[in-house]
Amino acid sequence: MKTISKRISALLIVIVMLFVMTSSAFAETEDIDVQYDYPLTPDDGEQWRSLLTLDAMINACDVPSERLNRMTTRALVETVLDYPLLLNMVAYNTIQLGFESVLSYCNSLQELTKRSDAIEELENLAAELNAGGILDVGTIAPELEETLVRYVYATLLLSEIKAMGSVTTGSFLDNNYSFLRTGTSKKMALLYLSQRDANDGA
Repeated sequence: MKTISKRISALLIVIVMLFVMTSSAFAETEDIDVQYDYPLTPDDGEQWRSLLTLDAMINACDVPSERLNRMTTRALVETVLDYPLLLNMVAYNTIQLGFESVLSYCNSLQELTKRSDAIEELENLAAELNAGGILDVGTIAPELEETLVRYVYATLLLSEIKAMGSVTTGSFLDNNYSFLRTGTSKKMALLYLSQRDANDGA
């Protein structure tokens, strides 16, 4: 009787171990559908300012590769839009140069450009952010300012990813973006939208 009990106990232990191992393996391959939470951002004040070089900031903002590979494209889009150094994209003479510079060190953007559905997901997000045309007005409510700025950057990324591999140069964004480096984020975004709409209607 004791022998049977021992065998049953041993069998139960094996079953539990197999269940744990299977669950662990499944968790390691399961898609991640939420954006990465950067451990350090400019909002962290002194901690962020303690990063004295661009390289230090880049290293602090790297997303672990094992997480990148498992993220859904939508989560990846959100992660890129949250990237603390994304503002550097508008610090160059053209959007293209700024995009290429950020692309050279932002591993989440590098991964996004490899995804076949990157453009689709950026378009979907842009449409959601401007659902019902809430951003297509002359005055933006304070609570929508962050949404507006996010929409602008999603549009810029969409334009540049679409243009990758294209021989077209001198796009509207490249020729009309100097305003992005001046004023508040709200003014930057509103001016972008007004110039974009004027160009579309020309």
